[in-house]
Amino acid sequence: MLLLDMKKSRRSTILKILGFVALMASMVWVSTLIDPVSLVESMGEEWVYIILFLSGLVTGVSTFTSGPFYLALIVAISGGVESFPGCSYRCSSY
Repeated sequence: MLLLDMKKSRRSTILKILGFVALMASMVWVSTLIDPVSLVESMGEEWVYIILFLSGLVTGVSTFTSGPFYLALIVAISGGVESFPGCSYRCSSY
């Protein structure tokens, strides 16, 4: 009986690992299909700011949960959203 329980436990562990690997592989595949510039253009800058604010509000600045916020911030900046709205680097007075 103990041997059957160990096999079921090992099988569920292997399935969890394979599911995680499949999820990561699908996320990498989707990220190669979507360009950050086209993503920002389709959403609009105002929606990007709202999503960044909500992501920061929900995830906080914890060590373990801040990953999605910084990932969204990197995608937004690489997509062309300015870090300081209303202040363009091309039109600065410096």
